[in-house]
Amino acid sequence: MSSTVAVIVNFNSGPLLGPALDRLASQRVEATVVIDNASHDLSWQDALGRDRVRLHRLEANRGFAAAVNYALAATREPYVFLLNADVEMADGYVAYLADALDAAPRVAGATGTLTLPSGLIDSTGITFTRARCAFDRGRGATAAPAEPEEPFAVSGAACLLRRDAVAQVGGMWEELFVYWEDTEVAWRMRRAGWRFAHVPAARAVHARGSDSADATFIEAAEFGGRLAAIARNEGWRGLVNPEALLATLVSGARLAVRHRAALRTSRPWDRVRTGLAARQSDELPQDRPKFAPHPWRAWLTAQFTGRRRGLGALPASP
Repeated sequence: MSSTVAVIVNFNSGPLLGPALDRLASQRVEATVVIDNASHDLSWQDALGRDRVRLHRLEANRGFAAAVNYALAATREPYVFLLNADVEMADGYVAYLADALDAAPRVAGATGTLTLPSGLIDSTGITFTRARCAFDRGRGATAAPAEPEEPFAVSGAACLLRRDAVAQVGGMWEELFVYWEDTEVAWRMRRAGWRFAHVPAARAVHARGSDSADATFIEAAEFGGRLAAIARNEGWRGLVNPEALLATLVSGARLAVRHRAALRTSRPWDRVRTGLAARQSDELPQDRPKFAPHPWRAWLTAQFTGRRRGLGALPASP
């Protein structure tokens, strides 16, 4: 049984951080590290004076990936549990995930079944398609799949990662300030031969506070992050892949019509160049993992009807 450290990246969590730490006290974790990304509120104070909780305050908001890397450097436990403050776990959530990693040495990360407050599915992992698009599996469905199919990746909202696997690929990519960081690091781990798991017995409710963020910020981070991730993991071969290129052109056209500020802010060519430069220093296999078919009809409908919101607006299983 490997020991586990919990990591919460905090940024203006308001009243959410304290209850999240309370819930972690009953989970199978040996310690908790809170990385505060220069919050403007006083939410970070809820981490003070707690048993087995360490607080690290950063001088600037460096983003999710950089905060996680900071936590990895400050801890040693073999398993690292990433938790968003707006996730409420059922009893035994972390233990179920740890058991899954204990039983399968090549599994780099695991997630449970996350539901929305409405009871609908939020995520059972992340699916990655041939169009190089990432979706939360089953988002909006009434129930999780009966059989726990293997996801391409696991959402950073409430997942357990194997430290050795993350370290092997060089940690999270700090160029991705927010969004795509969990999918991108999983892509590199896939290239290194690691796998991921969905554990249905582990249950949690995700309030999805990030969905209320500024639309321009979200759209820019997603569009630019996707291009950077493709460039780093597949280079031009992935960027000009017919399905991936079509998805890029459709998404870019939609932004040009509805969110011009987001398209400008995403800096697409800069993101591509950044990804290509990072690819040159990666000492990883260049083989592509297996991708899922892309749900073109549902995806295009969501693009042009304006119902798209965040990475998980479509059911991930075509």
